[in-house]
Amino acid sequence: MSGEFVAKYIQDCINNGTQRTADIRSLAELEIQDIDLKIKENESLRSRKSSLTAVVRHLGGGTRTKAVEKRMDFSMSWDQLEPSFQELCILICKFVSTKGDEGTNPREIMETLNLVREQKVVFSAVKWLWHNNIISRRESNKTLVKGSQWEAFMSSIDNESN
Repeated sequence: MSGEFVAKYIQDCINNGTQRTADIRSLAELEIQDIDLKIKENESLRSRKSSLTAVVRHLGGGTRTKAVEKRMDFSMSWDQLEPSFQELCILICKFVSTKGDEGTNPREIMETLNLVREQKVVFSAVKWLWHNNIISRRESNKTLVKGSQWEAFMSSIDNESN
């Protein structure tokens, strides 16, 4: 990465008419100084903002209430779940099914199904499936496997899709 940047920087300098090594180095040094000044300005602004926030708090303002995060109710029935969440649960079940007795874990589910950015939703779906005994977790190695309600759930899903 660094080598690529160096080559591109030198090429850009040459394209802009700077060809001597000493001149290119001087341009880079000037740019470093400029960046250092901007960093100092940002640090100064950050410090000022912190001080001003203290003034506001001292004068009785600026108290924020933390956003209340909507929590998943794992006792919700299948019919009460949003269709996109149902689809995710089905996807997870299909993946668990392919793993057989070996089992899987949430990380493998997210990586295989390309859902790494949606960790919270995947964990919620796994917890819903676990809470409803559709999947269970082995105590020995914590892998996710088919639960006691697996067959009933999968047959009800098959009936819905027909």
